[in-house]
Amino acid sequence: MRYEVVVAGGQLVTGQGVVEGHLGIAGGRIVAIAQEPLSGEEMIDARHRIILPGAVDLHVHFNDPGRVHWEGWGPGSRAAASGGVTSVVEMPLNCLPPTTSMDALRRKRAAARGGWVDVGFWGGAVPGNLGELAGLHHGGVFGFKAFLVDSGVPEFGFLDLPTRILAPIRFCRPLPPQLRWRESRFLPACAELAAELARNRSIARPCPALRRQSAFCNRSGWLGRMVAELVPKSLPGTRAAQCKQHTKHLVV
Repeated sequence: MRYEVVVAGGQLVTGQGVVEGHLGIAGGRIVAIAQEPLSGEEMIDARHRIILPGAVDLHVHFNDPGRVHWEGWGPGSRAAASGGVTSVVEMPLNCLPPTTSMDALRRKRAAARGGWVDVGFWGGAVPGNLGELAGLHHGGVFGFKAFLVDSGVPEFGFLDLPTRILAPIRFCRPLPPQLRWRESRFLPACAELAAELARNRSIARPCPALRRQSAFCNRSGWLGRMVAELVPKSLPGTRAAQCKQHTKHLVV
């Protein structure tokens, strides 16, 4: 068989190790990996070069439309491709409007046309957009991002105690596991903590939810930073300062 493009003689990094081999490409896709020589319309000599699979970056902010002066799809996707990243999943905030509705998703898709890499999108869960989540899900977003504290941009509000937090969790429960992992691992633990804080504002002793949240953060790689940020902002005045000291001992 003759391929459109053959990458010949490179060191191929595979799941079984590094082997010298050849890639056959047709229709923009790798369709053959072989150790015997392949023939193609275009031959790329890859001898003495390492051929790696394209990386996938699940967390990028290209801020387009709306804040393209921060970084847009053109320079952002070129930088990704230059670094060996061939697929990105774009976060729902910092663009204007944020990806919290189907209209915003359509605008973001239009802005992403002509980029240098494959793209996907996260949706956003914010106050007042519960009715948009089903449309975003069917529109192809890979999951939903939510903040429990100030996001840093006014157009992407945070979900406060505990009613607004639980609503998107209930929506996500019947979804496929790969779509709801962010909510199923992160938001329920935060919701439990928020509910306990709402019931009992005292910080005279470590509350069980705080202990569980601390253990959760450390197991999942968050290293407790989220607790140290979330809890002080959930308490007013001097209690916040006291709680900051309190959580320091729990999460270090």
